[in-house]
Amino acid sequence: GGDYGRSVYLKVADGSVHAIGTVRSAPDGTLWLGSGDATFSVSYRPYDERSFAGKIIRVDRSGKGVPGHPFCPTDTDLTHVCTKLYAKGFRNPFRFYLRPGKGPVVGDVGWQTREEIDLVRPGGNYGWPCFEGTIHTPIYRDTDECAVEYAKESAGQGPDRPVYDYGHDGQSRSVT
Repeated sequence: GGDYGRSVYLKVADGSVHAIGTVRSAPDGTLWLGSGDATFSVSYRPYDERSFAGKIIRVDRSGKGVPGHPFCPTDTDLTHVCTKLYAKGFRNPFRFYLRPGKGPVVGDVGWQTREEIDLVRPGGNYGWPCFEGTIHTPIYRDTDECAVEYAKESAGQGPDRPVYDYGHDGQSRSVT
């Protein structure tokens, strides 16, 4: 099929939100999905390559990963989660668009402070929950987990930066 987007809002029994937003079909037959962090509470699952939370996912029509996956390139078992991941570190990549010959353009809905638009590359880390847009996320910034991420930033190995972000100022709305 064509490049159709469909939003799906899921609320699971444990009170989680931000499950699957956009689903796209690419000309090569792969399916792309935006999966949010799926939580109301503190969670670092968007960094965990064994979790679908906070990721852009790319699978074939049978739900398996695709060859050339960026997070575990030597793994040939395409049923493993890491083979299905394209990019990580999202809060709620609610809407995205596939650019022919390039990675997706993602609107990642922010939490309390920022909204962002990302030009996503394979294997990219877009920083949530330690980063919200271009800033250190206020409620997370003093955690040990984020201290590790901020040290990477200081060493020039921080997350991929959004191409555009803006603050919530009482007038702004979520990026879609």
